[in-house]
Amino acid sequence: MGLTEYTLAEHRHRFAAWAAARASQRGFASTGVLVAALEASGLREFIADRDRWPTTREAFDKWHDGMCNALLEKLPATATYGRAAKLLAV
Repeated sequence: MGLTEYTLAEHRHRFAAWAAARASQRGFASTGVLVAALEASGLREFIADRDRWPTTREAFDKWHDGMCNALLEKLPATATYGRAAKLLAV
């Protein structure tokens, strides 16, 4: 990615991913592993498409559960649902 392609939106995304990884990292995995799981989960694309955002509590709960499980598939085997939820929340 060239300097002209590095936008404020890209910077915000990278900072948010780093912050989430640091918050859920404690004695678990490297920041790189956690950021990679976030990137592979499809969260970034989901956030960018507001038409896909849940509009009810039930829809949010279903989306949240699915996203946590998607993160668990990308995280090390010792990851817990709670760790994935924290990574997603931050």
